[in-house]
Formats: sequence, C-alpha cells, structure tokens
Amino acid sequence: MNFMEKGLLFLETTGFDCGGADVLGVIKFVWTLLDVVFIIVPIGLIVMVSLDFAKNVIAGKEDEMKKNVLLAFKRIMYCVALFLVMPIVNFVIVLLGEQDVSYAKCIEIATTEDLSQYKIEYDDDYNVPEPDFSKDSGYSTSNGNNMSDEDYKHLDIYNQTNPTIASNKVCIGGAKSVSATACGLSTYMATRYVLTKQDTNYMDFAHEACGTGFFNGNGTSWEVSEKDSTYSDKYGIVSSGMMSNYDAIVGELKKGRVVVLIVHAGRPTVNEGGFNSTSNQHFIALVGYDGSKEQIYVYNPTGKNTGWTSKDMVQKYIINYIDLIRSVKAV
Repeated sequence: MNFMEKGLLFLETTGFDCGGADVLGVIKFVWTLLDVVFIIVPIGLIVMVSLDFAKNVIAGKEDEMKKNVLLAFKRIMYCVALFLVMPIVNFVIVLLGEQDVSYAKCIEIATTEDLSQYKIEYDDDYNVPEPDFSKDSGYSTSNGNNMSDEDYKHLDIYNQTNPTIASNKVCIGGAKSVSATACGLSTYMATRYVLTKQDTNYMDFAHEACGTGFFNGNGTSWEVSEKDSTYSDKYGIVSSGMMSNYDAIVGELKKGRVVVLIVHAGRPTVNEGGFNSTSNQHFIALVGYDGSKEQIYVYNPTGKNTGWTSKDMVQKYIINYIDLIRSVKAV
C-alpha cells in the first residue's frame, strides 16, 4: 500500500495524529528491536536445546535425561509463546483499525518511510502563522459562480487563525483553542456565506455547536448538521455525500454548490502548496470554479494557500487525500 498517496482514515470528529517524527522514531526503534529479538531468540534456542541434549548423552542417567528433555521442552514453549506475541498485537491493531484508530498506519510510516521529512515539515508548520488581513490578496474573479473579488476576501473573517478569535476556547472541559481545532466550524460558516451571502457570528455559532454535538471542543462532526434539521432551517444550507473525483467536484461547483472536504495527508503539505498544516485531518471548502483556466478556488481555514488552485494541485493535495466529502447547497 502506498501510504503517501492513499492517506489515512481517522476519527471523523477528532482525528488521529501519529505525533510527528519523534514519536514515529520511537515506534521504529521498538519495531527494529523486536526484529533483532526474533532473530536472536531462535538462534539462542537452538544452542541451548543442543546443550540440553548433549548433557543427556553425557549424563547417561534416565532421571537426568528426563529432566533435560523437560527443560528443552519448556524452552521451546517459551520461544513459541514469544512468537505468538506479534500475531496477537497485529490482530489487536487491525481490530482497532476497524474502529478508525489507525495505529497500523503509524507503524507502517515508522517502518517504511524516511522520517526526516516528517520532522522538517511537521516542526516548521505546526504553529501556523497568522494571516495578514490588511493586505490585498490579489484574488481574481471566477466565472463559475456569483462570488466577487470582495466576496472571496470576505471569507478570511472566518479563518480559525483570525487573531480576534484564534485563542478563544469554545466548549467547557478540555477544549482546545479555535486556531487548533475549529477548522470544521470555519468551513461551515464560510460555506454558508458563499451560498446565502449571510454572515454568522463565529463565537455564537461555536458555542451553539457545542450543545448540538457538531463541535466537541476538539473537532467537528459534519454529519451532525445533516441529521439535525435545525441547521438547515436556521442557516439555510444542507449537505449530502458525493463522489470524490475531479469531474464530480467540478459538476457540483458548476451548479453553484460548495464542496466541503476533510483532507489528510498524514503529514504537513502547505510548504508544497497543499492544505494540511499538521499531520491531522483538516476541513477545507471548494467554493468556485473558473472554467477558462480550469482552476478551483480553495478556502483553507488556516489561511494557508487559500485561492485559485490548478487541476493538478487539486488532484495532488486534495483528491489524493480525501477522508470525507460533501456537496452543500442552499435550502
């Protein structure tokens, strides 16, 4: 399996983070140590059992022979038990993987990838710099929807890194800051503005989301808004699942809809032109299509690489790493 191309499946609400190069390094060390143990132990067993049987030949006494045979048998059973540990561990990991806890994927990265790339990218981009809201971003007008240049720039007020809200905590008990966890909330409010041209008070919406389960203080569960009609009635938008390929996305954008996604590369990609600033899952929205240039406008709640994006870049950094995709329309 090519992990870098297929990405990972993680918990929809909170995500799952392998922890960066340091944690991956520990996993790699443990697995390497186990490999060494599984080589040394059989060799040691052969030597010790050979010695046990040699003692039998030398002793020539029936009692001593029975004692040495029993000892050799115990050594073999201990060795067999040791080798059963890994199948049991692998079974547990696969079982947890079925519950969307992808420990197996972290082990796969640790044992097959060059971890230096994770350290450089993870450390450089873990603290996302605040965007500059004062300068003209130089957006161009799309011919794929009714958004103007000013409308696109207006979306920046919903960025989770907006300094007026970034450090705020939302839900009671263990909640993290808006800048760390609220990409799903930012994406919802930005999507609502694109489809209805209606603004949403960020913190009022965030606190409300804690009560409905849409936001749990650590992440967002988009499907809550689909099941709770309060959202469509109050905010005027509704979402549903769709195909996760480029042509299907363009088809939805041409209808004037917004495509909301969770992308997850398992590593930061913003330095390469992508949209993940950490190794976690991340909500983004595709809010416009320019057919003349074959570009899609990507709204990224961190402010990183927000703007018109080529088909190749959409394929490379979005479609290759989709964990969740929804088409959103006005009610």
